[in-house]
Amino acid sequence: MKRLAFAIVVLLSFLLLGCQPSATPTPLPPPTATLPPPTATPAPPTATPTPLPTGMSVVVKYTGEKKGGILIYVDNQPPKPNQPPMPLQIATFKDVSSGELRWTLAPASYYITAFFTIGRAPEGPTLPNEPLILCNPIEVKANQNVSVEVILADADAGGKVKDCVKK
Repeated sequence: MKRLAFAIVVLLSFLLLGCQPSATPTPLPPPTATLPPPTATPAPPTATPTPLPTGMSVVVKYTGEKKGGILIYVDNQPPKPNQPPMPLQIATFKDVSSGELRWTLAPASYYITAFFTIGRAPEGPTLPNEPLILCNPIEVKANQNVSVEVILADADAGGKVKDCVKK
């Protein structure tokens, strides 16, 4: 038992001696450079409005008293007699007399056709007594949004050609 007690004392002494600070101090790392305070707070960047993509913003209206719907479409070629249209984009407005839409289009010349269907769903072909507008060619350039307004009136029955670019 004495031997065990002696071994424990020696072991504890050895462990405690290993925890003492060393005779030569360890050098500290050099201080880090401090940055000077900022002289001015930079202003946040001003938000620039995002331009609309190339294309057309279109308003279409019927000014008469009849009930029906509006069909409007855009094509890259003028309408051809006795041939069905091949529209690039088409929109219909049921049981209303006006509507707004936006078409994203590549730069080119376009032709808009719009008509008001009297007492029926907005689908073609147009009937002889229904207002029909064929817009003059509309030139869309890169990074340009063209504002278009198509006004259909009862006097446009049978078809009229009009300038539809909003000035």
